[in-house]
Amino acid sequence: MIKAKEITEIHEELTLLIEASDETDLQSLLQLNELINRLFVIVTRDEKIVFHSAFSRIAYAQYTYKLARQDVYHIHQVRRKEQLYQNQGLELDIPKDELQLLTKLGIKAFIEIYTSIFQKPLPPELEMVKRSTYPKSKVRKEMKGFMPSLRVVVHEIDTEKELMTGHAAADPDKTIHIRFNISDRNENFTKAILDFKRHGSFPVAMQLQDVEVDQSDIYRPLAIVIEPDYLIDVTTVAESAKNGDDETVLYLMRRFLPKPSSPALVLGNITNFFLDELMMNNELTFDDLFHQVFQQNPLAFTLFEDDEVRQIFQNSKLHFINLKSAITKSFSDKKIEWEDCYLEPSFYAPEFGIQGRLDVYHENPKEPKNPSIIELKSGKIWRPNRHGLNQSHYVQTLLYDLMLTSSFGRDISPVAYILYSAEQMDQLKYAPKAKTTQYEALNTRNKIISLERALRDVRQAHHLFSKISPDNFPKVKGFVKRDIEAFYQLYSRLSRLERAYFLLFTRFISIEHSIAKIGVQQFNNINGQAALWLDNYHKKDSEFNVLGYLKIIDNQTKADDPVIVLKRTEKTNVLANFRVGDIGILYPFLGVDESPIQNQVFKCSIVELDQDQVTIRLRSKQLNFKVFERFEHWNLEHDLIDSSFLGLYRNLSTFLKSTRRKKDLLLGIEAPSESEALTSYVAKALRTPIEPRT
Repeated sequence: MIKAKEITEIHEELTLLIEASDETDLQSLLQLNELINRLFVIVTRDEKIVFHSAFSRIAYAQYTYKLARQDVYHIHQVRRKEQLYQNQGLELDIPKDELQLLTKLGIKAFIEIYTSIFQKPLPPELEMVKRSTYPKSKVRKEMKGFMPSLRVVVHEIDTEKELMTGHAAADPDKTIHIRFNISDRNENFTKAILDFKRHGSFPVAMQLQDVEVDQSDIYRPLAIVIEPDYLIDVTTVAESAKNGDDETVLYLMRRFLPKPSSPALVLGNITNFFLDELMMNNELTFDDLFHQVFQQNPLAFTLFEDDEVRQIFQNSKLHFINLKSAITKSFSDKKIEWEDCYLEPSFYAPEFGIQGRLDVYHENPKEPKNPSIIELKSGKIWRPNRHGLNQSHYVQTLLYDLMLTSSFGRDISPVAYILYSAEQMDQLKYAPKAKTTQYEALNTRNKIISLERALRDVRQAHHLFSKISPDNFPKVKGFVKRDIEAFYQLYSRLSRLERAYFLLFTRFISIEHSIAKIGVQQFNNINGQAALWLDNYHKKDSEFNVLGYLKIIDNQTKADDPVIVLKRTEKTNVLANFRVGDIGILYPFLGVDESPIQNQVFKCSIVELDQDQVTIRLRSKQLNFKVFERFEHWNLEHDLIDSSFLGLYRNLSTFLKSTRRKKDLLLGIEAPSESEALTSYVAKALRTPIEPRT
């Protein structure tokens, strides 16, 4: 991990800093900070993870190597003072005694961390420092309170004092002050907060995580979730978190580009189908299943050459073999019993601002506090992190962990695995929990929220789209490079009027999407999708937005057509506003005062509806009926599919690719005129008269 030359250099530089500690100047502090940065780069350089800041790198090392909080605190103090110098330059005036104390504290902390990680012998002069006690410094304030999670409404952000002012949702009469940019706690959330101040509007809801309250009644959260009711899909956050800050901008680009069809994408869909079917019946053969693939989506294969179709067939067989091996052997080795599994369960977690659907969820009856998450990936492992996993896949499991703890409570401890179906051996890989990486992912989610807000301002949106050019992403390759070049060619060639049309329609769609997700507060509070957890049962019932107190009378979710028949009861509102064809969410009814999202929810659509019964079709088959048998009553509410808005964004890309004449017609530059007569395209065989038979 660390080379002999690097050890020698670190020892020499530390020795020089110690010898000059009595005459410390600002330059010595800067040299110490450079040495600190170098140490943490050495510690984390083999992780193959993109760290967004020095804070995130140090936080990762602190969690990984269980570094003492006191040592890390003093390291952050050195780093923050160096940042202050970079901002203020020669105008920064630090008293000499404060400078000397800060340097001594930093050297002592550096040596403690160095020996904790590497366990290397120290020269005598460094060993003496290690054996010494910390010089006296300002005592860290004792905390008088702690809350694992707190919903607040923020009215103001003071960037100079680094304070947010607002009210707690549970105690709206009390004004509270929330500290951000704390070096050893929430510094990495600062940029997202400042971005939101520029792009967003107030008041705004926030969810604070792991909140300390100091003696001055200042709230000090470890993580901050902005607009938590605006749920972002877990896969979106994970993909945006893998390559740094710029990747969140590319998230915007992708929604305007058509979804390409590729052998890899088709193979992924086939692999997911195999998993579901093998979980239902692991005795099935490849021949049993593959012909069903063509029946489900025959047109998908018409887009490929014959050689590509043959390659898909061969690769599918390998994935099938690997999946069957994992389900029949690896699952048992991990004590995952198929009869206790649920397929593709959905969860909402407004506490963390995320939503998602697991591939497999295992509810362990012997260890109910340790459920299992299984995420299927058909691609190969590329640039694995220290756990042997793709970083974006790993982040995805960490966010799933947050979803489950949000739904079932923080006393559970999910065990996550990634199932790599392309691997011939050891397909089921363990994904350990890492709180610092979880909170880094939540910070990425906050950046996505800021970008969503920016789309509602034409100037800010233009600035974002202008950043998407090959010059700004020189290191990207492959499909991402192709997409950047495609978007750049489309956007950069727009005229001023065409660009205004595109940006204004983008703004319109973004606003409509936001209303659909979190609603609008006017005379009648319409909460959109968030009404599921924000509105109580009585409000939803009075507005005819819930079919409540339903009872399951027929469950056919193991069948190829997974339907459930539910019977209305005397408490079911006969005027509830639902129709055949509506998409919905089915969830167990825990009581009028209980949140619907304290359990998994089932995505479905209504196929039959009358005054006595409701028949719904689930989006995936189920092999485990235990959850359906556990609860007497069930509720059905309306659902929102984000892909419907994605289609609107992609329709705008059709405008970008249109011919000049078509754009002029749409924009009213060219007046409508009578069209030319259409040429009749009739096959020659149909135009030739058929001679009558004699």
